[in-house]
Amino acid sequence: MKKLLATILALVMALGLCSVSWAAGLTTETDGVYHIKRGEELLAFAKMVNDGSNTFEGKKVVLDNDIDISTQEWTPIGERKTGGIKFKGTFDGQNKTITLKITNCTDYGALFEAIEGATVQNVTVAGTVSGASVAGVVGQAGAGSKIINCTNKASVTGSSKAAGVVVKIEGNGVEVIGCKNEGSIGDEAPNGAAGIVTYAESANFIVKNCTNSGSISGKGASGIVYNVNDPGTGVVESCVNTGAVKSTSDSNAVAGIVAVNSKGNKLTIKDCRNEGKIEGALCSAISYNEFSNVSGAPNTNSGEIAATKSRSISESEATLDGGNCALNLTVHPYAALKISSGSYTGSIENKGSLTVDGGTFDANENFIKNHNKLVINSGTFKCDQLIVEPSNATSERRTAKLRSTAVNLKRM
Repeated sequence: MKKLLATILALVMALGLCSVSWAAGLTTETDGVYHIKRGEELLAFAKMVNDGSNTFEGKKVVLDNDIDISTQEWTPIGERKTGGIKFKGTFDGQNKTITLKITNCTDYGALFEAIEGATVQNVTVAGTVSGASVAGVVGQAGAGSKIINCTNKASVTGSSKAAGVVVKIEGNGVEVIGCKNEGSIGDEAPNGAAGIVTYAESANFIVKNCTNSGSISGKGASGIVYNVNDPGTGVVESCVNTGAVKSTSDSNAVAGIVAVNSKGNKLTIKDCRNEGKIEGALCSAISYNEFSNVSGAPNTNSGEIAATKSRSISESEATLDGGNCALNLTVHPYAALKISSGSYTGSIENKGSLTVDGGTFDANENFIKNHNKLVINSGTFKCDQLIVEPSNATSERRTAKLRSTAVNLKRM
């Protein structure tokens, strides 16, 4: 009997030692893959990356179970700073959920702080994330990284920048595909808030088939990507915003898909859709700034645009049909606006197609500045002249009622 008890005790101690060894670092199983089944193993994985012992380049890590580690502060995986350790392998969440807690992060905070040449896929993040520049899934996405089919359900609060999935694309050839945000994002976020990506600052990025249904709020805000700037060039394709997006500043843009684009036609937006309410001073359904449009892949809007100062008509087709409008309106080159009724006292700059079928227009002499196609079928104009430029722009007038006896089309 004593020998049996001694044998059992030895086995228990051996199992205990194995458990300690496992918690200290992951090992591959027979399939050659690193499996994470428990919170301790997730922590061990993070530690292996962060202490520089393993970037997991060329290796695969999978999440076998839902894990809740929200009872302790999460230390993000990788380090954004120059020369910092980045996760470089493949992490497959296998459609499981990690519930975590990040509070008062002073730099970039997320499940992964920094990745490079990595793939992060099929994982859902829940819980709470707060700090300077924060997101649910990835802080910095370095060159060649792919974030695929990831979902954020966490509440994300940023004192600088906030996003549901990725704070910043900061390396060429990054792909963000099939991702979703369902969490509330923002707070003040003075440098921008977005459902999917806050900043895209690198060449040849792709954001495709992504959806935001969470509420987004910040000084500048967007449903999908907040800001595309130097040296950002890329494509935003087949993305949908259904969430309420609000700017809390009277000088920052807000939009359903991309709020700010400083790259002009180097950014392509195609086949995207806004269905959510867009609210703020400077509003647009798709993008406040111009972009490259693709024929046959229209961008559409069915959401309310609640602008207080100006609105860019960036969707392929739009109709204004009532109420008092004091906004300054700009029609993008690929957009068609039809005005059928209402009272308009702001300026209108048309770079696309503008058809006036009714309404009352009362502003200064430069009320409609037309660069492209303008058709006036009906309406009451209390202005002296319409500006048409350049000389090859077209304008037709039919039954417009004017203060003067005829519309004076002034060519610049």
